[in-house]
Amino acid sequence: MLRQRLPSASVAIGLHGKVADCIGDYHAVQASGARGFFKDLPDCWLVVMRAPSGRPFIFGLPVLSARHGGGLAFAPSALAITTLASLIIASFAARMMLNFMRRLKDATRRFAEDINAAPISADAPRDVSDTYDAFNAMQQRIRTMMLERNDMLAAISHDLQPPLTRLRLRAEAMPASIEQSKIIADVAAMERMVGDGLALAQSRESADDWAWLDLDSLLASIVEDAQEEGKAASLGRVDKVCVRVKPSALARCLQNLTDNALRYDGSALLECIHEERMVKIVIRDKGTGIPPDDLERMFLPFVRGEASRSRQTGGTGIGLTIARAQASTFGGSVALANTREGLAATVTLSGAVAPPNGLQNT
Repeated sequence: MLRQRLPSASVAIGLHGKVADCIGDYHAVQASGARGFFKDLPDCWLVVMRAPSGRPFIFGLPVLSARHGGGLAFAPSALAITTLASLIIASFAARMMLNFMRRLKDATRRFAEDINAAPISADAPRDVSDTYDAFNAMQQRIRTMMLERNDMLAAISHDLQPPLTRLRLRAEAMPASIEQSKIIADVAAMERMVGDGLALAQSRESADDWAWLDLDSLLASIVEDAQEEGKAASLGRVDKVCVRVKPSALARCLQNLTDNALRYDGSALLECIHEERMVKIVIRDKGTGIPPDDLERMFLPFVRGEASRSRQTGGTGIGLTIARAQASTFGGSVALANTREGLAATVTLSGAVAPPNGLQNT
C-alpha cells in the first residue's frame, strides 16, 4: 500500500525488525503495564525508502499482530485481578443489603413481641431509609389502632359496671319470685361479660418486667391451687427448665388454659417438654374435643364451641382469647389440637431458654 502511494522514484522496502526498534526500551514497556493489556507486544516493521531528493531514511511502524485475533486482549493476570475486584465489590454490596434486611427483620420480630417496640433508626441510604420510614409509620398506625380499640373496650366495660350493680341491687330488693331469680341471673351474666371484656382490653399489654422463671415451680403451683379447690388437676412429664418471659403474663395464660380444661372436662394434665431451644407447655383434657375447622376460631372473642362444649358452665368464650393475647406479650404462641385422649392446648416458648443449674452463666 505504501509503494502504491509513493512516487516511482521513492522505492519502499519493508523489513521485520525488533520491538526495541519501534517502541523503545523493552523493559520500560513492561514497567508501564502495556504487557498486561496485550497478549503479545506489537510486531515491528522497519520501512527503508528514498525521498524524492534522493536521501534515504528509515522509520519504524509498530503494528498490532493479527496472529492473536486483533491484538488487544486481557492477559490472565489482569483478568484475575478484575474478577477478584468485582467479587469483592459485589460481596460488600450484598452484605450491606443483607444487613439492612436483617435490621428490618429484627424490628418486625420486636414489634410482634411488644407493641411498644422502638422504631427502626433511619441511618441508611435513601431508598432503604424510605422503606424504614414506611415500616415505622405502619407500626405507629397499628399501635394507635390497637390502643384506641382497647381503650374503647375498657371504657365501655368500666362504664357498664355501675348501672349493672344498681340493677342487681334493685332486683335483690324485689319480692322473691321466679322473675326476680331470672333477673338476678341475667344481671350476673352481664357482669361476668363486662368483667371479661375489661380483662380482654387489659390483656393486650403487659407491664411486667422480663425475668427468668422456673417452669417446674409455676406448673406445680397451678396444679396445687386447683387441687385445693377439689379439682382434678395433675402433672405429667415436666422437664426442669427456665425461660425468660413476663412471669405474670405467662402465669395468667396457663391459668386460663387450665381453667378452660377443668371447666369443660373436669380434668387437666399439665406437661412441660424441652426440645433444644424451644419449650412446649401442654394442658390436656379428656373431653370430646373440638371440630378441626373450629380450632382456630375458638381464639376469637366470645366464641364457643357449642357442638362439643356445654353452655351450662357459665363461661363467656373469652378465656382462650386472653390466653393468646397474654402469650403474645412475651413472644409466645398458643395453639389447640385434638388428640386421642381429648383436647390439648400448647403454649410454645422460643425465646431465651436455660437449664436451672445453668442460669447463673446465662
